[in-house]
Amino acid sequence: FAHFDGVAREDGEIGTLTRMLRDRDRWFWIIPVTETRTSIGVVTDAEIFKRARQTPEKFLEEAIAGQPVLMEGMQNAERATPVHATGDYSYRNTRFAGDRWLLAGDAAGFIDPVFSTGVFLALASGEKAADAVEIALAHPARRAREFATYERRLNRGMDLYLRFVTAWYSDEFVDVIFQPTARFELAGAVNAVLAGNITGGFPIWWRMQLFYLVVFLQRFFALCPRLDVKPSQTRVLETVAASVE
Repeated sequence: FAHFDGVAREDGEIGTLTRMLRDRDRWFWIIPVTETRTSIGVVTDAEIFKRARQTPEKFLEEAIAGQPVLMEGMQNAERATPVHATGDYSYRNTRFAGDRWLLAGDAAGFIDPVFSTGVFLALASGEKAADAVEIALAHPARRAREFATYERRLNRGMDLYLRFVTAWYSDEFVDVIFQPTARFELAGAVNAVLAGNITGGFPIWWRMQLFYLVVFLQRFFALCPRLDVKPSQTRVLETVAASVE
C-alpha cells in the first residue's frame, strides 16, 4: 500500500468515503486521507505475493494496472510515499479479564479491518469495561461476575465480525453480499450489524442465521447469480462504504 496524490474522486460527500474493490484473489482499498491524498492498497494471500517474486512496488503497480476502475481515477496520480508491505496483523488475546484487570480496545485484539470495525470495537469495549469497573468498585463482591460477563460479551462481538471477515474471502460470500435483497429484511440486518448493532436481539439474530445459510448453500446451488470476478467486471463489484475508521 502507498499514498497517492491526484487520484480523481467524485464530488460531494461520496468522494470522502472509503471504497473497496473485490477481485478474484484479492481486494483493494481506496481511502481518502486528505483533500488531495489517497491511500491505495491491495490485500491478498501471502503465497500469491511470494509466487510473484516481485518487489512490493512492482506488485502494487501491476495490481493497480489490472483494475480498470482504479486506473480510470489514476491517470494524473503520483505516488507520494514509499510502498509498504505488511503481513496479517489480526490478533486476539486468550483472556480479556482477570483478577483486578481488564483488556479493552487494541490491547484485547484487532480484527482484519476490511469492514472497518476497529474503532467501533475499541470504543464499545472501553465503554463496557468502564461499566464493569464502576460496578466492581461499588460492589467488590460482584467483580468476578462482572468481569466474566464483560469478557464473554467482547468475545461474542469479535466472533460476530470475525465471521464476516472470514466469509469475505470466499466466492460464495461475494456472490451473496454484492447482490443484496430486501426479502426478509436481510440487507437491513447485515447493514445493522456492520454499523455496530451487535445487541439487536432475536430479530437480527435469525436474519443473520438465514444470511449465512444462503451463503453456505451458494457453494452448491446458484441461489444468487454467480459472479465472475474478473478485472473487466470490477465495476459490477465496486462498493462504496462509509468507514468508521
